[in-house]
Amino acid sequence: MAGRLRIILHIGTEKTGTTTLQHALQVNRDLLSAQGVHYLTTPGRTESRAFPSACLNDTANDDYLRSEGIDTPEQRQAFRQQFGEVLSQAIAALPDPIHTVVISSEHFHSRLRDAEAVARVREWLAPYTDEFRVVCYLRRQVDVATSFYSTELKSGGTHALGDTVRRVCRPDNHYYNYEKLLSLWGEVFSPEALIVRQADRKSLRGGSVVDDFLALLGIDVGSLENYRPVRTCNESLNHLGQMLLRQLNRQIKAASDDPNDQSRLRLVNMRLQLAHAFAGKGEQLPPAQAADIQHQFDASNEAVRKTWFPEQEALFSTEFEDNDHRLLNPTQETLLESLLMLIASDGQAALDMRQYDCYANTLRDSARLLEEAELPKAYELMTLASIIRPNGPFIRKKANEYKCRLESHSDAS
Repeated sequence: MAGRLRIILHIGTEKTGTTTLQHALQVNRDLLSAQGVHYLTTPGRTESRAFPSACLNDTANDDYLRSEGIDTPEQRQAFRQQFGEVLSQAIAALPDPIHTVVISSEHFHSRLRDAEAVARVREWLAPYTDEFRVVCYLRRQVDVATSFYSTELKSGGTHALGDTVRRVCRPDNHYYNYEKLLSLWGEVFSPEALIVRQADRKSLRGGSVVDDFLALLGIDVGSLENYRPVRTCNESLNHLGQMLLRQLNRQIKAASDDPNDQSRLRLVNMRLQLAHAFAGKGEQLPPAQAADIQHQFDASNEAVRKTWFPEQEALFSTEFEDNDHRLLNPTQETLLESLLMLIASDGQAALDMRQYDCYANTLRDSARLLEEAELPKAYELMTLASIIRPNGPFIRKKANEYKCRLESHSDAS
């Protein structure tokens, strides 16, 4: 390595085309090297997944460390030491023409939540550079949460879209609070080191996060010979795939806890197949509900706008797509879920539910008593009654009525 390097640290955020960008950087590594740019990754991966994990404290939960069998404080300390040595060796081995190192992982955004963890990033890289650039792409929070829903289903989630988005998409959740995110990284690296971009086609150079990021590196994709374009890595599931995966996850949860159980393994393998077979645009929230959830971020987003996008009237668009992208209506979805449950258990599930049929009336009547005073609770009770008695017309009618009333109430507020 000759001289000091320029280090470009791409921290996400998640759900802004990061997988597509990382794939493009990986398949064009040799071409980038010829331009003086080295793309640094974790061995066997297309991004620097180990880097943010190495910055965590000894008790922070992390799926990467868990998958590597690194659990105890002693193992984590050894992992950090090993990571530092590997990083030092990788940078020392760079040929003289390399002047820029690119490091990318969206887990810098999602996992590092305090100044101590972010400071470790700087401490490891500071010996090699006098020039940091921290690149961060932002996307409207409710859109991120909607995209996150498919990821949650792939990880075993069983909740409906609306329930999931309301649960996670909150200003007190670090994942969605961009004001806190940028303040944290600006505090450690300096605000001048941050490059903040919006992850929408109108704002991105060339309408692509790949073209936009390469332009930040000073590279014009159109001028590169032998550049290998990549297809968009669509990680979302369409509505039918989401429904199938949600029901499959319920079957997996009901299966044996033994990870070597063959029936369970078949279900888990089927989950992977579904994720690939049903890629597409997933279910979307009704516009009024999406706007209501997004409204929670008005104050923090305005602070971000003033600092990073003062020329704009608003950080994100206030218009929402009037298309829920549902491929099944609620009745069809309920019937198909019941059929899948029946098939998955070879008929046993239906028999199991019938033994609880006597409770369906109790749940139904309890819901009716609560429908004026506690509508959300009434809806939960009536939904449970419909699971036990999916073909009950009155129960199904009331459940749909409660759902419409709740959505109307949300619209009005």
